[in-house]
Amino acid sequence: MRKTWEFLRYPLATALFLLLTFPRFDLWPLAHVALVPLLLQVSRCGRDREAFAAGFISGTLFFLGLLYWIPRAMMAYGGVHWLIAALAFLATGVILGAFIGLFAWLQFRLFRIWQWKSFLLTPFLWTAVEFARDHLALTGFPWGTLGASQVFFGYLIQIADVTGVYGVSFLVVAVNTVWLLVLVGEVPRKLKIYWAALVGVFVFYALLYAELCYFTYQTPESGGLEVAGIQGNIRDEDGLTRVARIHFDDYPRLEAEVLKAHPQTKLVILPENPAPFSYERHPGYRELVTRMAAGPGVTLLFNGIRYEGDRYFNSVYCLGPDGRLRGAYDKVRLVPFAERVPLAGVFSFARAFSREIGNFEPGRGTKPLPAGDVPVGTFVCYEAVFPEFVRRFTADGAQVLVNVTNDAWFGPTAAPYQHFQNCLMRAVENRRWVVRVANSGISAIIDPLGRVTETLPLFQQGTLHGTVYPLTQRSLYTRLGDLFAWLCVAMTALAAGFTWKKRKIDDGTATG
Repeated sequence: MRKTWEFLRYPLATALFLLLTFPRFDLWPLAHVALVPLLLQVSRCGRDREAFAAGFISGTLFFLGLLYWIPRAMMAYGGVHWLIAALAFLATGVILGAFIGLFAWLQFRLFRIWQWKSFLLTPFLWTAVEFARDHLALTGFPWGTLGASQVFFGYLIQIADVTGVYGVSFLVVAVNTVWLLVLVGEVPRKLKIYWAALVGVFVFYALLYAELCYFTYQTPESGGLEVAGIQGNIRDEDGLTRVARIHFDDYPRLEAEVLKAHPQTKLVILPENPAPFSYERHPGYRELVTRMAAGPGVTLLFNGIRYEGDRYFNSVYCLGPDGRLRGAYDKVRLVPFAERVPLAGVFSFARAFSREIGNFEPGRGTKPLPAGDVPVGTFVCYEAVFPEFVRRFTADGAQVLVNVTNDAWFGPTAAPYQHFQNCLMRAVENRRWVVRVANSGISAIIDPLGRVTETLPLFQQGTLHGTVYPLTQRSLYTRLGDLFAWLCVAMTALAAGFTWKKRKIDDGTATG
């Protein structure tokens, strides 16, 4: 038992520290030391399988703690039996935790060759593995990215307009390695000093860059677009009668109230919600949204199921001030095992567990919708967690970003707060104003520096109003995408290749 505890205590500490950095704990400074226990354990392992186990334990426990809301969401959204939801939750934690295990395994392999100098490569390894997890695990699941934990420390995230969120992760991990080398007595003093100085320079310039961003950014005095968001607060347990009442009674009333208070409003946004109404197939609903646009003469964005024959899409419609349809955006990144079964040939059995799993068609592009003469990039729900995907809207000409979502499925958990974090990061990466309108909250207006200017809390019906400013200049991240992350992948591949070659040489020498 003592040996087991000595092995587990450091991975457990890392899992706990990582969890505490995210909502609703929000102890983001802990991220700068969270990996130290795991890295220390890796340095003490005798075999690579032990290192993998240490990372796997840390990662699995962290993700199980972070994503504890998954069973509830699956049961509420997909009608999945609680046992199946629990098994899917455990499988998710194991799959995501395996990537942290891979990180620890790679770190151990490097440590065998370069000893303490190997931790100078740790930021590259972590960023590369995190990037791989975000694109490969569960068809892509960038939830819980380390850099996202820093969104409430505005000075550190400003570099994201160059490197994306992965640059923030890189810097946080680099600080972790400084603490590690400082705390270990057997590390050469020169290595400690040189590495601390180098990382200190990186942090200094990141903070200086942030100061310049804050100092040089000025809200324009003109050219703003007044927007209003309507938060209906439809709950997942609400029946058809209440859902219809909110749509046909509350939405027009809330719109009238916000437009009376702010008559210059030009864009009104409704959230993603579980509406059983279709613009194409329900004349009464089509008349409602047409009246909400044409009556006050505003552009209206609203969510619904769009049909093309037997095919259907999760879409955002755009009605002009005359009430006519100006375009629609079809959601591209569908929620796996909720809106669509990925790799249907392999996972066809999933439909046997729930009749609620949809078969939505994915959209085919990220063309902005026209809000008057302002191109608006509109992404739906958890599309907000994909940095590269949201970047495509800005690259395609979006001058303002809009995220519509329905987080009611999460209930009173930390998930809505975790989800909200990503919109703050997307605003900084693309240097765009972001309007987030959520059915049950959190609705917000976010400026290009990631600062919240207006907000509506969870589980409250109401309206959000503010002014956003269309911007045309593209950030380096918008232009280059995840180039920084790919450089980390390349560096990791080179290091892994070297360890493999070194092992082959050593094996050949031993054989000879």
